Amino acid sequence: MIHHSIKKNITRKDMVVTLVAYSFLTIRLFTQNYPSFINMSCNKIYYDKDSTNFYKFKNKLQEFTKGKRHNIHIVHFGGSHVQGGFWSESIMTSLQTKANTNGGGYFVFPFRQVKTNTPYYFKTYSNGKWKVNKCTKITDTLKYIGMCGISAITDTSCYISIKNNWDKLSAFTNIKFFHRFNQDYEIIPQFKTNLVQHHDYYSEYFLAEPTDSIAFQINKKENSYSEFILDGISCENINGGVYYAGFGVNGATSESFLNCALLLHQLKNMKVDLFILSFGVNDVRNKSFEKAEYFNNYDTLIKILKTSHPEASILITTISDNYIKRKGFNKRTELGNQAIFEIMKKHQIAVWDLYSVMGGYKSMYKWYKAGWSAKDKIHFNKKGYTLLGQLMTEAFFLPLQFYPKK
Repeated sequence: MIHHSIKKNITRKDMVVTLVAYSFLTIRLFTQNYPSFINMSCNKIYYDKDSTNFYKFKNKLQEFTKGKRHNIHIVHFGGSHVQGGFWSESIMTSLQTKANTNGGGYFVFPFRQVKTNTPYYFKTYSNGKWKVNKCTKITDTLKYIGMCGISAITDTSCYISIKNNWDKLSAFTNIKFFHRFNQDYEIIPQFKTNLVQHHDYYSEYFLAEPTDSIAFQINKKENSYSEFILDGISCENINGGVYYAGFGVNGATSESFLNCALLLHQLKNMKVDLFILSFGVNDVRNKSFEKAEYFNNYDTLIKILKTSHPEASILITTISDNYIKRKGFNKRTELGNQAIFEIMKKHQIAVWDLYSVMGGYKSMYKWYKAGWSAKDKIHFNKKGYTLLGQLMTEAFFLPLQFYPKK
């Protein structure tokens, strides 16, 4: 800011030079710790002819950060990039920090109990034995799959708990317990409630007082041979903030969530301002990859999402650069990304070009050498995912870019 006492002595030319220098300094300060191969000029949200769909979210986001809107709700579908939680947590934290809020919440699945990796922003525990059914494995029990692409199943009485580890969320105030109603099982909350409401696909518990840890006792009646199916738990805080549902399943492709028989039915029970779709790494790793099939899978999924939430915005992230068996660069990635921009045009939705932002073809090797990716050169590490979340969040607030890129 230029003080009013000296402003009169500065010419218009001087003012322009000063502002340009200040802007340049700001950019340098923001990017000075980023690897030089990151293409910051591509860190934008792209659209085709009509930007209306994503501008709905941008307007909500601006109202949210200015304190004129209570919450922002985001649902992020994907594979292991999403299941790991680092990318999701980075977006959550960046938005929560920008808006200076501590409410909102997130969706929980007991990954640890079905013996797979779990996000670190929550912790689950159970003394029961659970098996898993997920959208990446085609079986004759697809009716067991809910909207988050994975279901936990038990046939015994057990205890399950959730502890909040996200420092940007103050506590839980209400819980939505997504499960199949089964008269052979009784669900007993291990916390005081003011109100309990039962809906078609979940039970909602309004806590008597905020807490950062909740638990349920699931009791099986005697002489019962049925199973209890848990589809996940929405942990929420009624105070203003970011709500984030990371629906990620290791190995998921663009087709996987189409196997979820309850996807549309359960999704209607979620509030959604923005859907983020991050499929493709697992698709293009298959030698039999077909661009047309990939396009059709995305086309079908987007139609389902639009049916569930017509007013929600949709953002696709392009496929990150990746290796085949840690050795060869994957040329099919560019073919998959062509399909993504074609989908963008058909549905007039938005794209965040992760592939170009990270440096394009063969850039994953540079990320690996610089210490920003995992050894498999497919996944990023915590530092890398955190950076991706920060870059994507920054792109939300920048002007949209017409595609083709100028």
